[in-house]
Amino acid sequence: MKCQSASNLLMRYIDNELNDLEKLELEHHIKDCRSCCKEFEAMEYMIEMIDLKEDISPPDNFEELVMGKIKNENSISKYKKINYQKHIIFLAALFTLMIVTYKTLWALVLSKFEVFKAFEIVINNTFKIVFNSYSIIIEVIFKFAYDYYYVIVLLIVMIYAICQLIFVKIREYRAS
Repeated sequence: MKCQSASNLLMRYIDNELNDLEKLELEHHIKDCRSCCKEFEAMEYMIEMIDLKEDISPPDNFEELVMGKIKNENSISKYKKINYQKHIIFLAALFTLMIVTYKTLWALVLSKFEVFKAFEIVINNTFKIVFNSYSIIIEVIFKFAYDYYYVIVLLIVMIYAICQLIFVKIREYRAS
């Protein structure tokens, strides 16, 4: 028997899975070959050490500890999230308040002075240009969406899939 074959049979020998002929050949080879004998003794020693090793069991409150850390992690992450919807609503309300304040001041005070009438014309024309450009942009977007809705749906699905992959990678990174 060659050393390679003996090395392949050693674990099966320890597990008592060899037939009588294979067992005799291996035992004979181990007696004659010094390197295979050392390998066999090392394997037996490792198995003895594993058998002597005590079973490690988690503490009784292990599940509570893990679940507590998960809840703690979730509660911390809730505070880290930025609620953009609240910021957008706040900015829209602030912008509306500014326009109402300006219009009120115009009606009460500023319309009396000639200097501010020119300013009013500039402001009104600026608003008209901005709102007209917004309406044109929205019209183009809706036209594109109507003509190429399948592309948009595909892009949304792809973006969603990419976001999910990113979240999985982030979770894996945090877990490691």
